[in-house]
Amino acid sequence: MQPGDEVLVPANTYIATTLSITENGLVPVNIEPKPNTLEIDDDLIEAAITPRTKAIAIVHLYGRIAYTDKICEICKKHNLKLIEDCAQSHGCKHIDGRVTGSIGDAAGHSFYPGKNLGALGDGGAVTTNDPELAAAVRALANYGSQKKYVFKYTGRNSRLDEIQAAVLDVKLKHLVEDNAKRKTVAHYYYEHINNPLITLPDLLPDEQNAYHLFPIIVKGKENRGRLHDYLEDNGVGTVCHYPIPPHMQECYSKESWNVPQLSLPITERLADEELSLPIGPTITLEEVAEVVRLINEFK
Repeated sequence: MQPGDEVLVPANTYIATTLSITENGLVPVNIEPKPNTLEIDDDLIEAAITPRTKAIAIVHLYGRIAYTDKICEICKKHNLKLIEDCAQSHGCKHIDGRVTGSIGDAAGHSFYPGKNLGALGDGGAVTTNDPELAAAVRALANYGSQKKYVFKYTGRNSRLDEIQAAVLDVKLKHLVEDNAKRKTVAHYYYEHINNPLITLPDLLPDEQNAYHLFPIIVKGKENRGRLHDYLEDNGVGTVCHYPIPPHMQECYSKESWNVPQLSLPITERLADEELSLPIGPTITLEEVAEVVRLINEFK
């Protein structure tokens, strides 16, 4: 890929995905999500492809599978690379059994402590089945060096330290069990939340959602703010993911970034109305039931 080449990216995502594109001199082209899945809308992808398009970066947002067979067909048809952002999807699988991180040409993973597979501090990894790319990534993470004092690339110091690796090695063995606990919490939410102001995203088969987060859509920005405060006052913490989408951030308002300034109404509505409920392997069903009771009583 050369500077100025385009990468299609979901508009509804954390800014890190977009930053990885602009940091490499490439142009992010935002694609709206499907309102019922909250993931990139594969029906909109092909119309956004130009002669400069070189890749699609998908994000398995909230732990939900974003990959579709249609995306695979588009990549093959237009000779595009497929990059996965798996920061939130450890343990998530496609319908054919492949885990996220093994589907595209390469994938980025986050081991931030709050992730399904989290270290004690910051950390991450790249997965790929391309040996040449793997060697390049290892070198880039080691100042660009493949041999001591010899630098093939202008790299960085981005190595995963041994303590973080040791913690992850232990926690990896419990990932399936911990994700199963998350799924139990999520199913309780799906079965018991009943409030006309609240919409839940489509329920996916269990294998296709790692339930890193549990997003709900609250009708109207004002109601979202009121529900957040109401739950907070009753001892329940919630978070908005994400209140300002990447294309509306000040850092991309400058023409020098060459980021097209678009109106993206679905993404902008989700930024106003999304609220993530508590979920994780340590929350009890009694606590979840209290969250549901509070939500169902909210007017």
